[in-house]
Amino acid sequence: MIKKLYAKYVLAIYLIMASSIAIAAGQQKNPIDLLKNVSTSVMSELTKNKSTIASDPSKLFDLIQRFIIPNVDFVEMGTWIAGRKAWSQASSAQKNEFIKQFKILVVKTYGSALVGYSDNKVVFPPQEYDPSKERIEIMSWVKRPSNDDVRVKYRLIKSGASWKVYDLEVEGVSILRGFMAQFSEEIKTRGLSVAIEQMKEHNAK
Repeated sequence: MIKKLYAKYVLAIYLIMASSIAIAAGQQKNPIDLLKNVSTSVMSELTKNKSTIASDPSKLFDLIQRFIIPNVDFVEMGTWIAGRKAWSQASSAQKNEFIKQFKILVVKTYGSALVGYSDNKVVFPPQEYDPSKERIEIMSWVKRPSNDDVRVKYRLIKSGASWKVYDLEVEGVSILRGFMAQFSEEIKTRGLSVAIEQMKEHNAK
């Protein structure tokens, strides 16, 4: 049985959306600047299309497929979730099917809930990162109308000349570790194919 993740992960998925659009759209190589510049535009786009998306959720799913999927490192996420040993031993077909079903799971689980975060604002405090490193972390705060601000840490991995998101930590809770808690033990004891079948069953509902 696939468990539901905490509601805060919905916010995390939105933030992946924001960062992915930034990385895809900009020519700048500074991910902090990209995230700063795009966050306002993303919020505006979600707010502007809130009623349209509410009446036709497929519009939001189109956005997710267009911006999130190509710019999140699902291979890196799959390696963490399955464990490096299980992932290295899996066939290419198993890896591809796991990633395929995992993408669908993310879209179906979080898609319709994203609109509820359209009135938020993302703020990035002054910070530096080492561009020579393969992995970096970027801190931000999500300013909410309720004044219940949320601390978010992005984790990105270098992919060629750009960066891809592979994890977000929301108030100390990692979305990647959340998925690991759902699947890792099952994969360890019963194999990757069992997790794939569970996701297929969930996604078919």
